[in-house]
Amino acid sequence: MQKNKKLKQSVLSLALIVTSLVSFGCNKASVDNSDHNPVEVAEIDLCSATTTYTTGSIITGTATFSKRGLIVNQAANQVTRLTLGGLVLNIPIKFAEVRVLNSTGAVVQCGRTNLTGSLKALDGTSDLRIPATAGTYIVEVLSRASYNPAVPMSKPPFSVLFSVKEDIYSNIVHKITKDVVTTGAGTYSGVSLNATAAEGISAKIEGGAFNIFNDIITSYEYIANNTGVKDTSCLNPKMSVYWKAGFNPAQYLYPSEDPGNLDTISFYIRDDKELYINGGVLGDVAMSDTDHFDDSVIIHELGHHIENVCGTMESPGGSHSGLARIDARLAWSEGWGNFFGAHIIRNNTNSINPNLTGDLPNGQWLQYFDSFGYTDGASTSGREYVKFNLARIGNANTSETIYGPDGTGSRTFDPVDSAANPGEGHFREVAIARGLFKSTNTCASPFANCANEANFEYVWNAFEKTSSGMGQTIYPFRSSIRWLERFKAAKSGSLSGTLTAIFETQEAMQLAGSADYVISGSTTWVPYGIKLVPSASTCPIKIIPKANTANKSDQRYSNHFFYINRNDLPSVTQIKTVSTAIDLILLSEGYRYNEDCNSSTCSKSTSDSVITSSRSGTRVIDMSSAPTRTLLNIRVYTPGSVAGGTEITYQLTDQSGAPLCPQNPF
Repeated sequence: MQKNKKLKQSVLSLALIVTSLVSFGCNKASVDNSDHNPVEVAEIDLCSATTTYTTGSIITGTATFSKRGLIVNQAANQVTRLTLGGLVLNIPIKFAEVRVLNSTGAVVQCGRTNLTGSLKALDGTSDLRIPATAGTYIVEVLSRASYNPAVPMSKPPFSVLFSVKEDIYSNIVHKITKDVVTTGAGTYSGVSLNATAAEGISAKIEGGAFNIFNDIITSYEYIANNTGVKDTSCLNPKMSVYWKAGFNPAQYLYPSEDPGNLDTISFYIRDDKELYINGGVLGDVAMSDTDHFDDSVIIHELGHHIENVCGTMESPGGSHSGLARIDARLAWSEGWGNFFGAHIIRNNTNSINPNLTGDLPNGQWLQYFDSFGYTDGASTSGREYVKFNLARIGNANTSETIYGPDGTGSRTFDPVDSAANPGEGHFREVAIARGLFKSTNTCASPFANCANEANFEYVWNAFEKTSSGMGQTIYPFRSSIRWLERFKAAKSGSLSGTLTAIFETQEAMQLAGSADYVISGSTTWVPYGIKLVPSASTCPIKIIPKANTANKSDQRYSNHFFYINRNDLPSVTQIKTVSTAIDLILLSEGYRYNEDCNSSTCSKSTSDSVITSSRSGTRVIDMSSAPTRTLLNIRVYTPGSVAGGTEITYQLTDQSGAPLCPQNPF
């Protein structure tokens, strides 16, 4: 979901704004701006070797963190308001790197914490031993993980490797420390380390770093145990996370601008596998937007990383909103992130916030939530930035009261109309998120709209890239309708009546071939990215244009998008149509959708993404020099309003007039 209000267009061309910002092809140098900033220092090496001591001391103890929890207001068995509030204490720091240093700073032992936060050797079970030499030792617990999660029998193992660091220059890994004085023998128990969430105790509020760490660990553990025997070694590549209390990572993008004038953002850079989490503004964490305790936002950003490494991330970036139909690839990526951020909390609430379940109606987390400020003690600035309930029905009332700084306000999140606007859910990020969430969760009254089916394994199978999902290279131009077809295949080729109702009725995400896409015998919409193939018979297609917002050609109604694979069209040198009311635009893979027009003319025919176009006379696209895989955009330009009843019928053919039609099945 978009929360930034005024990021410059130069950033929109660099990255994708989500409650966040996701890049689509930049590298770290593009945000470092090294002409203005310090030289980057490498991250310290992993502590990965066990030193054997036949005699010596044993250190036992635990590592925990605190976080800011949520104040939950409810009425009529539903959440009415969420506010970031007081501290939740003593949450275990799981599977974190442990280092023991002597008084000279030399590492004498490596270990890690276990599931309960206990200090252990590297194997996670044996005692943590140090030398038989009296002295002062420093125990460090780092916000870095390197381990192999336990997985079900016959499932291939995978590695978790990531670190939460202070900034992109020092690459200092956040940590907590404790001094231990030994006599050189015996067991030193009760060594307690805590990362606090209270800035009055520590200005670094290390609890923020370890909350981010815990969200990621919890998500990986969930994937390990809820994806069947599917190989998830796609998660092996190292990921870096950058966060600092009171620091807005937008400053990396605009190092020369006044930080006080920058919008707060969290984002993911796909080429470098880096997450950036917003820590506040100019040192303030109490009365500013922060994300280090916003679990939905953190896990949403992680969802983009998982899409990048385990699926295939095609989102082109750009501005997006819960009030407009947007690029189908962008809607999918944001919908996936919104879903993942809520789903992990819903199914791991006690691990993420052990105080939360008892405060929720029916003990169920159903929200995507992004806070602003917090309310605790002297600070009363806590309010809602973004909140929406993923168990709602999209074609009913999706209005929710958002408690802002000046009272209340009603906001509507992605309402759809499956009868009047079939298929529009595939272009709306929150409709996609709701469909995914309801398809694989249980929801009680008054939001008893879920399938009550444990479908995450099938969701994953339809998503991933190794064998069955739409991440495979054979499926370019990915969107929610492609995912839905792969989901149906994972469910043995059919969906339950409940699932069908969720997607097709509640969220206007009708499957390919739905009768809802046919009016008076004519197909009015083809699935985004469906393949165009030769046909023995004609297949006239009707386009019924609608304007989206001013000067925008609605991507659901004024555009059809066909995947062209020239290997399937070996003798086709031209694609043409006799209709002069539409434009033919051939787009490259990785294209960025551009209106490609202005309010007075549609004559522009070139951009970085447009291979060729035809906008006058008989519409003809020359395919002789086109890449193997492209996307054919059939477009009616619709700035402003569109006259009611406007309908345009077209038939695509090759150079000899032989019909070209959408592939069936999709």
